[in-house]
Amino acid sequence: MLPNSASGTEGLIAGFYATFIETLGDPLLALVNMLLKEHKKPESFGVGPIVLLLKEGALPSEPTSWRPINFLNADYKIVATIINNRLKLFLPNIISLYQSCAVPGR
Repeated sequence: MLPNSASGTEGLIAGFYATFIETLGDPLLALVNMLLKEHKKPESFGVGPIVLLLKEGALPSEPTSWRPINFLNADYKIVATIINNRLKLFLPNIISLYQSCAVPGR
């Protein structure tokens, strides 16, 4: 995740969390553990404004010329990355040997 990538509705970028990791690390970890144990998430998670961006060299009059971008909050992206990294440890044991998706090296 890029530290200066676009922020979501909170207006905070990932670099903010990196700068204040000493203060914000434990609350983020508690949030990750709550999500995994209780299967509950804040209402704001996964929700953000969608903006349409015109593809380079495309005609604005064509609907296929537009690309939707969803601006998600940095805390959501950080937590999703943490959970994703935890799942990567178990995927090779869960996914069939004949399935190559999501398992590096297959």
